[in-house]
Amino acid sequence: MIYDSDAHFPYPVLTRKSESYKDNDFIFDILDIKDEIKEDGEYYNFLITYKIPSEYLKKLLKINKAFLTCIIHTKDDENITLNYPSQKEILIHKDKISLVDKSQFQLFIVSNDIISFENNNDLDFFYNSYKKNIILPRYTLLGYSNVIRFDGFDTDPEQLFEKRLDNTQKSSIQYVLSSEKIVISSKYKEMLFNDLGDENLNNVYYYAGLQKALLRFINTYSKEDTEEVYIQEMEVPDDKLDVKLHHLMKKNGVNLLNFDNIDYVITLITHNMLKDYSKAVRDVCTYEN
Repeated sequence: MIYDSDAHFPYPVLTRKSESYKDNDFIFDILDIKDEIKEDGEYYNFLITYKIPSEYLKKLLKINKAFLTCIIHTKDDENITLNYPSQKEILIHKDKISLVDKSQFQLFIVSNDIISFENNNDLDFFYNSYKKNIILPRYTLLGYSNVIRFDGFDTDPEQLFEKRLDNTQKSSIQYVLSSEKIVISSKYKEMLFNDLGDENLNNVYYYAGLQKALLRFINTYSKEDTEEVYIQEMEVPDDKLDVKLHHLMKKNGVNLLNFDNIDYVITLITHNMLKDYSKAVRDVCTYEN
């Protein structure tokens, strides 16, 4: 079971959406995915990182009174217990997981013995007067992280776009943000340069589409009155197009997105697509001459 919305428990649980702990920032992330081939088949190797802010829960993990497990919700649900604190990789046979369909990952901290919270000094002050009465049985959920989602997309920036012809639209070029892609809709087929054999000629359209998508990203995910988004700290969005943009920005080391650095961010995540556009234009001009 994945907890991706608020859940209520009759005892304190460490989660980013709860105020049970003074520091509740239980963060989980997947840094990279690598393919591995072994004698018994092909595997995905997920490189992970996480932060557990509670010293009390970390102590329970170290003395084996609790265990850390990764819950994977995909075509076949998987629970993988991790060796704390050394294990930073999760190896899963490709037959057991699909990255084409939506997959969700979450870390759980689960009790491995009867647990008393009497000495849990990480709890919010609200629990001080009665935490000695909090006694939890074995296999009780003690904490859960944020959810990591994968939607089976290629990280190539070109996979963000779709080209369409619509001779009924009023403008020559129109940019539409669909649920999964940035749609470049043209009234005239000649404007999409399909007959010239160089896709880079469309980069100027892709650039403008990315500007529109990133403006929406800022307006959607920036905190009130800030007009900026800290990419490395935010949770993975639900919208599929925004998931792709988020992944591209994280992969290319973007930390901050705001209105002033959109052009620089586009340069990073597309590996300078306008330079490729400029070269394609020059090549066409040279050929014509």
